[in-house]
Formats: sequence, C-alpha cells, structure tokens
Amino acid sequence: MGQRESMKSTMLQPLRNGALALRPCAADEGGEPPCSEVLRDGRITGKRVPGRVLEAALDCSDGRTLLFTTDAELYDESLGIHLLDRSLEVLDSASIGIADANEHFHLLMVHGQSLSFRFGGEGDWSLELLESAAARLPFLGDPPGVHRPFGFMRHFKLAEAPRPVPAP
Repeated sequence: MGQRESMKSTMLQPLRNGALALRPCAADEGGEPPCSEVLRDGRITGKRVPGRVLEAALDCSDGRTLLFTTDAELYDESLGIHLLDRSLEVLDSASIGIADANEHFHLLMVHGQSLSFRFGGEGDWSLELLESAAARLPFLGDPPGVHRPFGFMRHFKLAEAPRPVPAP
C-alpha cells in the first residue's frame, strides 16, 4: 500500500436506517444514569451505552460508529456522544449537559471527519473525529458543559461556537 493510500481520512456518513437501535435498560433503583442496550440489525449485542434515545448514528469509514443519545428528560437534557469500535465497545465518550434546555438535538452538517450540530444553549457545536487516539489532560481542553469519563486519551474533539445573530 502506498503512502497516499495509508493517509486516507476517515469519512463520516449517516448509518442506514435500522442498522443500530437502542433498547432502554430497566430502571435501576440505585440512581444510575439511564442506559440502553445496543441492537445491531435488530439483534441483541450485549453492549450498553448511556442514554435512552438514539438521536443520530454515523458510520466511520474505518469501521467505528459514532452515536448521539439523549436521556429523554424534560427541561434537564443531556446529550451523550459515544464512539464505538467494530465490536461496539466504547472507545471515547462525552456528554453535554444543558439545564433548562428548550431545544433538541439537530445534526446540521457532516463533512469528511467533522460535523456540526445544535443542542441547547446559545451556540452550535462541532465535532472532529481524530484519526487515532490523542493524549488529553483530564478536566482540561473541553468547552464548559462538556464532561468526559476520567482518562488520558480522546478520539474526538468538541468545540462550541456562538450562533450568528440574525440581522434585524
């Protein structure tokens, strides 16, 4: 394989309808956050992700899958972003918590290995999928409102930009 072929960028594209779905897990008495089991082509996989509602699923040309989930909580919504490997193991995860959110998730644009979306707040968000895991310092480097599990690696970057103000 030539050097040009080995440097191909990962491309994101919407997953075909029904390829992946979520089935909410039974409510837990211990106060655990809502989770769902991942179904592939309608079959149980034994894999779970945080969230109850699948907002969007994108296929990465390298076999990874990017999921956007919400908890279906009125006025206190949280958006989960989960990057899964070929066997549906979570590689990276982040959540955006918006108190008193009055908007739902909207996928705005997908271009190459980046995408933009809208979720609550006053800004639009962008996500860049990294070709390989990159080092990160826990609790640093993500915009306010973004939470990740403790760890030293990340597979995607998030950024928030203010929405343009409409002309009067």
